[in-house]
Amino acid sequence: MTALTKNSPAMVRDFATRIELEKLAEIAALEPTTLDTLAHQETATSIRRLRFHLEARRFHRQQRALTLFGRSLRWLPVRWQARLAPRIGALLCARMLGAIHPYKAARIARRQTPAFLAECTRYVEPAAARPLLSQLPVELIQAGTLILAEQGEYRTLARLADAVSLPAIRALANSIKDDAALLNIAFHMDDMAQLNKIVLMLDNERIERIVHASVMNPSLWHKALWVVINLDDSLIARLANRVAERSIKDLEQLITITQQQQLWAPMLQLLSYVHPRHYRKILNLPSLHQQPVMQALVDTALDQDLAGELLGLMQYTSQTYQKLIATTILEQDVQVAEAALQAAYDSHHLDVILDMAQLLTDCQKDRLAQLDIASDRWFLERLMQTAYATGKLGALLDFARHMTPDGLNAVAELSLKDDGNLIEALLDEARKREDGWELLGDALAGVMETSLMAPIYDIYRRQPAEDRAALADALDQLASRTGFAAFFKGSLDARPDNSTD
Repeated sequence: MTALTKNSPAMVRDFATRIELEKLAEIAALEPTTLDTLAHQETATSIRRLRFHLEARRFHRQQRALTLFGRSLRWLPVRWQARLAPRIGALLCARMLGAIHPYKAARIARRQTPAFLAECTRYVEPAAARPLLSQLPVELIQAGTLILAEQGEYRTLARLADAVSLPAIRALANSIKDDAALLNIAFHMDDMAQLNKIVLMLDNERIERIVHASVMNPSLWHKALWVVINLDDSLIARLANRVAERSIKDLEQLITITQQQQLWAPMLQLLSYVHPRHYRKILNLPSLHQQPVMQALVDTALDQDLAGELLGLMQYTSQTYQKLIATTILEQDVQVAEAALQAAYDSHHLDVILDMAQLLTDCQKDRLAQLDIASDRWFLERLMQTAYATGKLGALLDFARHMTPDGLNAVAELSLKDDGNLIEALLDEARKREDGWELLGDALAGVMETSLMAPIYDIYRRQPAEDRAALADALDQLASRTGFAAFFKGSLDARPDNSTD
């Protein structure tokens, strides 16, 4: 991969920056130290502007003198100008194009060989080429295109693709049989609207061949990802599902390439467009479960603000994989785990956090539930609303009993909103579960705010006698084991009419 090898200074996390550095390196001989500076101090946008500036300077060099020279020849008959063109060379002809009327330039071009026209195209500025190309027959453009494709002039062909009409594009795409060449041309295009139109014209058979070429050639995979994620949503989904339909062997190879080239950011974007029917096939690939791969995936998701995309995929995968993701996150610094919970909040995937928490050990649950963010009211309120809406109150109870006293007090206070509807729902959940009263007792036992006792007691007092007895028994058992429930149990016992409505 040009300028993107593992040890290259251009191996930066931002995918767009990496791509722009690669394109810049193709037109300018830059030292590794310069690439390193650009990678760390510039953005993809600024590097792109620099590339455009360098290309514009190349096209406009000595432009004024060449334009004057071209105007001096305009009085010559077309047949004389056509004979003179090969003698003055492709570079001069291309530079003088702006001084000649497009209709006259087209008449001159029709008298040239495809090889000479292909050579001229290498030096023509896209803005000057567009009026001329609209006047040329498709067959002539097609012949020159094939020569440029054989020469590997992908950047030149990309400029041509940005400039020609869609009927000509269709003819050009059909004439280039090399699928890798077509992908390389698309990779170098800068007009994304034009690129969308081109991909839209390709039939499923050609799409399948291009996907196959990118899978089989590791040096093309990053280019395929770049092309795909810059398309319209409908086209991204079309291509992403084509990739997902590949064999297990091919998908395993793509995971290996993605890990080697650290392409997890665009890969996660691509996966977010895949139809859910493919998720289990992809997410349960053995290569995806390797610890270095998992670590890179989690690091990229958190670093590139793609954790929401990663969490959104978790509901479709196995519990083993969910546990692996959760464990990998918790093994990082506290800030990483906090960032994961923040991402789940932002992307409305707190239900996935509740599911994954159920797969952890008690020590891991303690670490997760005792993070600072887990005690913040804004976080807890969304978590509780999510648990209520998704029917995961049992998971919420289990999560709550591992929280800090401050967090539990916040849970209790939030549960009392709307006349205690959530506490009533938690009581309903406790009735359904074999360990329900024990979970509820553990959670309530951590509530230390005396001001919360009266409203909690009032709700407790409204319950049927068998429910009050079951909860009291769970608190008694907890108190006998740990003594932790004594405060709360004593508060209930201290209330009058504890055994009657």
